[in-house]
Amino acid sequence: MTSCINSSTFKSSTLQLINYSTLQLSAMKLFFLSIFLIPLSVNSQALMPRPITLNEAITLARKQSVDAASARSELKAAYWNYRSFRATLLPEVNLEATLPSYRKNYNVYQQDDGSHTYVRNNYLTLHGNLSVSQNLWLTGGTLSLNSSLDYLTQLGTSHHRQQFMSVPLVLTLNQPLFSVNATKWNRRIEPVRYREAQARFLTATEEVTMKTIEYYFNLLLARENVSIAKLNLENAEKLQLAAETKRSMGKISENDLLQLRLNVLKPALR
Repeated sequence: MTSCINSSTFKSSTLQLINYSTLQLSAMKLFFLSIFLIPLSVNSQALMPRPITLNEAITLARKQSVDAASARSELKAAYWNYRSFRATLLPEVNLEATLPSYRKNYNVYQQDDGSHTYVRNNYLTLHGNLSVSQNLWLTGGTLSLNSSLDYLTQLGTSHHRQQFMSVPLVLTLNQPLFSVNATKWNRRIEPVRYREAQARFLTATEEVTMKTIEYYFNLLLARENVSIAKLNLENAEKLQLAAETKRSMGKISENDLLQLRLNVLKPALR
C-alpha cells in the first residue's frame, strides 16, 4: 500500500517550518540586541547631565577633586609621621632567640708539654635574650632591662653534660653627655607639625570650596548670558524680518536695514 502526500499539505508544512525558524531567529536577534542595548541604555542614563545644587557640587569637589585628594594625602602622611614619633616614646620590647645552633669544628689546643694538637668540638647551643628599653625624653638617654638564658650540651663524648648560664636582670643606662637631646625637641616640634598639617588641610579644603563656588556661579552666569544672547538673536531676527518687509514697501532706508542685519550677526558671533 503506497502512501501519498498532497503537494499543498507539503507546502503548508514547509511554510510553517520556515515561519517558525524565522520567528526563532527573530527572537534570538531580539535577545542578543537586548543584551547589548541594556548596558548602553544604563551607560547613557549614567552619562546624562543632571542639575546639581551648590551643596552637592561642594561635596563632590571635596571628595573627587585633585586638590582635595592631595590635601588628604598630605594629612595622612603627617598623621603617620606623628604616630611614628609617638611610638618612639613608648617602651620597646625585643626578643632574640637561637633555637637551636649546632656546631662541629676543630680547634687548636696547647697541651701541658707545650705541643699543640687539634681537638674536635661537637656541641649544641640554645640562646634567648629578652630586653625592654625606654627612651628618656627628659635627658635624651635610654634605659634598658635585659635578661638572657644560654644552654650548652657537649655531643660525641662519653659523658653527656648539659650546662645552663642565666643572667636574670641587667639594668643599663645609655646617656650621651655632649650631644643634643633630639627626643626632647622632637617632643615639642612633632605635635606642632601635626597641628600645622591639620591647619593646611582645612585651608586646602576651604580653597576647594571657594573655587567650587566661583566655578558654580560662573557657570550659572554663562548660562544666563547664553539665554540672553539667544533671546536677543530671536528679537533681532524678528526685527530684521519686519525691516525687510518695510524696506520692500519703501518705509525705511537701506542703511537702516543693513544696521538691523548687523544686529542679527552680533549675537551669532558671540
